[in-house]
Amino acid sequence: MTKITLELPDAEYKRLQKQAQCAVKQITTLICEWIAQVPKTDESVNIKQDPLYLFEGFDSAAPTDLSINVDKYLYGEKA
Repeated sequence: MTKITLELPDAEYKRLQKQAQCAVKQITTLICEWIAQVPKTDESVNIKQDPLYLFEGFDSAAPTDLSINVDKYLYGEKA
């Protein structure tokens, strides 16, 4: 386990303290629960395989509906 020290403005600390009291929890417990709600990133995702990353763009002859149908141009027609 890693221990961290956090500095907060007094007003923010009081808000956090009040939230913990309302939840009948310790501040550290409350913070740990909030952190646990943050979605975990999938480290196996290769950004270089994302269609948006691979998108080469258009010079001047872009389709007139590009902004409306951007998903169609990036990901193809839906089946």
